[in-house]
Amino acid sequence: MRRSPAHKARQEARMPLREPVRLAAPVVFLLLLPLAAWGQFRLRVVTDHATYNAGATVRARVVFAAPPFPSRAVQLLAAVRYAGQTVPIAAARAIVPSFIPSVETSSTAYATLWKVPSNAPTGRYDVDLTVRDHADGRVLLNLPDAGSFAVHRLLVRIVRIQLDRTFYTSGDSVSCRVAIKNLTRQPLQGLRVEFSNRYWPWIAGPAAQAAASIVPLTTDLKLAPGEEHEIRAAHVAAAPKVSKPTFHQYGVVVWDHARRTALAIAFSPLVIVRPPGVDAPIPYPPQYVYPELNDLNFTAYRQFYPSQLDRAAIGFGGAHTMVPLGAEATFGLSVRNPTSKPWQSVSVTARLLDGKAHVIARQTLERDIHLDPGQAPIARTIRFKLPAVAGLYRVHVAVEDSLGNVLASNEIGLAANPMPKSILIFCAHEDDEGAWMGMIRAAIENDIPLHVVYLTSGDAGSCDMYYQRSCGPATALNFGYIRMGESRAALAHLGVPRKDIEFLGLPDGGSGEIWYNHISASNPYLAVLLACDHAPYTGLVKPNLP
Repeated sequence: MRRSPAHKARQEARMPLREPVRLAAPVVFLLLLPLAAWGQFRLRVVTDHATYNAGATVRARVVFAAPPFPSRAVQLLAAVRYAGQTVPIAAARAIVPSFIPSVETSSTAYATLWKVPSNAPTGRYDVDLTVRDHADGRVLLNLPDAGSFAVHRLLVRIVRIQLDRTFYTSGDSVSCRVAIKNLTRQPLQGLRVEFSNRYWPWIAGPAAQAAASIVPLTTDLKLAPGEEHEIRAAHVAAAPKVSKPTFHQYGVVVWDHARRTALAIAFSPLVIVRPPGVDAPIPYPPQYVYPELNDLNFTAYRQFYPSQLDRAAIGFGGAHTMVPLGAEATFGLSVRNPTSKPWQSVSVTARLLDGKAHVIARQTLERDIHLDPGQAPIARTIRFKLPAVAGLYRVHVAVEDSLGNVLASNEIGLAANPMPKSILIFCAHEDDEGAWMGMIRAAIENDIPLHVVYLTSGDAGSCDMYYQRSCGPATALNFGYIRMGESRAALAHLGVPRKDIEFLGLPDGGSGEIWYNHISASNPYLAVLLACDHAPYTGLVKPNLP
């Protein structure tokens, strides 16, 4: 389209007014770009250990994605904060005084972040990161919770347990060497060291059963600061009587002098005990079914009834098979012809049966229809009003020809029960949700609000078997995270969203001590494996719960 001279003049007259706006846009963009670009930087503070003993030094590095400013010098400052608090326990300091990100690197080098005081509270600590322009000191980015770590307080460590053999015959004498180390800068006195069959001192049943096997190695051990001492003991046990070759394990517990507080616990390597003259079958140690939790698909499967109940001709949608008393049971149905001959003038009927196979109700879903071989299945919805009587019911579906001959049939089971308005489930450990799988699934199917609360993180149970060695604070902490993830996956399989799962993070095995002897938050219980008196996990209902 041609423009008139007058129109062109008006456009030129407007140019001086429009040009500054056009030029200003890139300027504003450049001023805002640092914050946006650094936000895409995905900065994370990574410490060199997951947990630190009080008095240790925390070292950290900053990990990032591809840098948007490869030629810009920045300063990285980090402050340490006790999780749940707002005021830093260690003020911001430059862990990287000057750094120019480049596309060739993905992190800074490790640098000292914090020297943990010997009296520092145990539990979880967060790291807040600040990015400054090195030239003018201008803050480019404040990133709270850029990283985290835990602090524990472990007084002694059982460095090793060495038995005199790997293979024993029932009745053989067992001898051992046990090395104990003082991890503190103070002398320790009056330590009691016991050898026994494997057991957890805080579990009543196994503790009572193991009592007869307990042998004191020493009742008054003294250790200088940092000292490691080896105890040698002969004839501390007799290999147990067994009916076939089996694995066996022994444990060592370090107590205070009054035998009230367990300071450390560790287990021996697995040994094999055989009956006299019997070498078979060769035992195999317990192993985990899945090498990684991600190998378990907990999202694709939602059919909560036996798959063998599916038939080639009739299939059910089994996502809703548990209903409240007197409610309407609703589920999907598919019907197809799996034979080589056409079905002419057939009907599809559904009958509701009680536990004694009495017909309670009947529906005709289709009349006088034709189903050819290979034809796409027809889909229908079945709705039955169930009686207000708890019990098991069945829905029987049949395809019949015009003479009443049954060409195909199948049935699905239904459960009717009284159901609450909401459900709150408390579990001592991860895997205790297994006792309530049916109730949980019933709640999910009927949109009943449900929350699951785990009191502990299960960090003691089988931790040493998982890692094939005795667990210290770092491995116990990691094992707790693994078990928390397993429970999230198990509940996700049932349909429970993450937002309805809560963890308190209390120590596995400390509930009795907490309940009876450490009621006040000012006198918290020091967990044996975690060596913490505050919950050291992330993602808890409340951080650093005493």
